[in-house]
Amino acid sequence: PVAGALRIPVENEDDLDKVLRATSHGKPVYVFCRGAYCVTASRTAEYLREKGVDAWCLRETALELENHE
Repeated sequence: PVAGALRIPVENEDDLDKVLRATSHGKPVYVFCRGAYCVTASRTAEYLREKGVDAWCLRETALELENHE
């Protein structure tokens, strides 16, 4: 829903390395989840920060982001 965004679904811990490989380490990464109570997005941002990526978890859901465009 965000122009220029890269969609990488994360369903379990094994997907985190996939996200890390697709991440540009020179740019900040903003992670969000489709559900209002999703902890996967915050865990993904935490994992990326542990690996040296400037990662942030957005509070907005995908639907809320889409409605702001």
